[in-house]
Amino acid sequence: MQSKNLKIKLIKRVTTFVKERYQLGSVGIGTPHTVGPIKGRRRIQPTANRTFIARLWSRTGVLSLMLALAGGCTAGAWAYTETDAAVVSLKATRYDDRVLLEWQTGHEVNNVGFNIYREENGNLTKVTPEPIAGSALMAGPGFLIRAGLAYSWWDKHPKGDDTAVRYWLEDIDVSGQTAMRGPFGIEEPLTGSSAAPAEKGKVSLLSALGREVSEESSAERTTRPVERMAGMVKLKPAMMGTQALVASMPAIKLLVQREGWYRIEQPQLVAAGLPANVDPRRLQLFVDGLEVAMRVTGEQSVKGKQGDGEFVSGEKDGTFDPTDAVEFYGIGINSASTVNHVYWLVAGSQNGQRIRTNTAVKRASPIPEPFAYAVERRDKIIYFSALKNGGGEKFYGPILYNAQPVDQSLVLQNVASDGSATLEVSLQGFTFTPHLVKVMLNGSEVTTVEFDGQGKGTATVTIPQSSLIEGHNQVQLIGPAGYSDMSLVEYVRVTYQHTNTADGNALRFPGTGKQMTTMGGFSNASVRVMDVTDPTAVQDLNGVVMQEGATFSVSALVPGTGARKLLAFAEDQKKTPARMIADEASSWRTTGLDVDYVVITRKELVSSIQPLVTQRANQGLKTAVVSIEDIYDEFSFGNKSPQAVKDFLLYAKLNWKKAPRFVVLAGDATYDPKNYTGLGDFDLVPTKLIETNYNEAATDDWFVDFDGD
Repeated sequence: MQSKNLKIKLIKRVTTFVKERYQLGSVGIGTPHTVGPIKGRRRIQPTANRTFIARLWSRTGVLSLMLALAGGCTAGAWAYTETDAAVVSLKATRYDDRVLLEWQTGHEVNNVGFNIYREENGNLTKVTPEPIAGSALMAGPGFLIRAGLAYSWWDKHPKGDDTAVRYWLEDIDVSGQTAMRGPFGIEEPLTGSSAAPAEKGKVSLLSALGREVSEESSAERTTRPVERMAGMVKLKPAMMGTQALVASMPAIKLLVQREGWYRIEQPQLVAAGLPANVDPRRLQLFVDGLEVAMRVTGEQSVKGKQGDGEFVSGEKDGTFDPTDAVEFYGIGINSASTVNHVYWLVAGSQNGQRIRTNTAVKRASPIPEPFAYAVERRDKIIYFSALKNGGGEKFYGPILYNAQPVDQSLVLQNVASDGSATLEVSLQGFTFTPHLVKVMLNGSEVTTVEFDGQGKGTATVTIPQSSLIEGHNQVQLIGPAGYSDMSLVEYVRVTYQHTNTADGNALRFPGTGKQMTTMGGFSNASVRVMDVTDPTAVQDLNGVVMQEGATFSVSALVPGTGARKLLAFAEDQKKTPARMIADEASSWRTTGLDVDYVVITRKELVSSIQPLVTQRANQGLKTAVVSIEDIYDEFSFGNKSPQAVKDFLLYAKLNWKKAPRFVVLAGDATYDPKNYTGLGDFDLVPTKLIETNYNEAATDDWFVDFDGD
């Protein structure tokens, strides 16, 4: 791979242990190129014109170094060799009326699980009621899935002639094939260890894998409307100037996860770092390189060049008072790396774009008609590492196995009485065999899903609206009996006819330009209607609120032409961003930098990494510590993405006065950057997850493979 006379090649990955809290001075640099242990450390000795990329891991205490030297580019990901389950030991130990069965695997690939059989007088009896889950799948918290480690199971078997009893271990792979291992006899515990070990036998049965988590998540919590979401936007040359300017100004980053109307009070923004003396007229909102129309309460609506109802003058006194607030329409992001869509509230040098109010004359409201509305359930509780799906996410819902019904119920609100609906089910094949899954709705079979191997199976069936009920609708998925046909739930979706009634005082619904629309069912009169067809240029429809018995309705004239997207909500349904972060201005997108040694890390870790940086500077290297947040800000509009790191390194290589020779990624990475497992946010400096022959693996050399070879 060649670019600017610099070739990059991964030679090997070296690991060693370092102390907690990034005591990184234990890594040394010298000459010429050798790699070897020095008093428990690793010393990397480069020569000229070589580029090194390294990752420093803290929580696990592992330091991984990737040496990038002259030549081509090779993959640096670690992957298992092709073996289903390399069982290295089997053991059965007697403890009173129970036998502890233990086995150890060296490593596993595509191992579905294990069965245990007891042999007595030539007869085999299955000990496990169903397979113990292997490591082909990784599940969420509470499910012990051991990959290349130890398994155990208790067999309740009274003591007798143990010499006549033997055990067999059966392992199952994703093709449905099985292999028997054994036999192994019963042993007595070692002297002084006759007490039964309480920590043994804690494993998950295959059919329960992920199901307890799924069923504990009620339908009320897991049913969500199919919301509008933004996609990841690649930074194009035309956007670079705007984003560079935004990242260099005083700003508050607003992290949005769900679609809705957002309101942030002035005291909240000041506490987050916005200057209290900011001129509210100069506040601007940006997302993905585009300015977004917003509202600052307290501004005055005046007639001017931009038209009637345009908020252009700001508050009369030009101050951002504690009673003021910022409001805008926000949407989440569809990304494998983050759940946070970053909006930038900037104290700019010119008036910001403001939400227009539609002042058109209202006409009589039509009779409300139902409209199509979609809700879905997407449980993310099982990690399918071995799946090849083009680099997409590999988290799914519960596993379908051995004719065990899997509940994927949904909650529907304001179901209209007439019309038709659709039920859509999407599954992911786990085993390599053909799949056949029955779909049950409220006790009746409505369709089947048929597909092959580790592909995706989807079925969409039209159903009468009368088959749906208000509230809890039971959806069950049932596969055939046996080992061979196993699949995972991706999502279940229902699109039904919804009455013109708000769900919990808010609803997004369709409208038609130049026609009146009405939405009812609000519990109070503080209701607003917005045209959100263009999420960057929202319009306030200035709706008319009417009381109808114990509830309220709002009517408005829809602007524009053709199909429009509308959002109606009461004041109590305004949302708050998941987080608000003061941006620290940065300017790494420049051409004058002369740096040999770049450390990419989180700002919280800079003090721990500084001794290493100082050591490198004392050795004559020009150093720079770059916050990973600054990279996101300048190369990904603030949105977390491994691609941003790669784009930053490519920019530095091509545009800096001197291309960096060393790059250190100082911080943990994880296969679960969106924290589906609930174990915490450990994705401090992301890695790149790639698909290998056998499983998904992490690679850092991808960051310097600029031509994809």
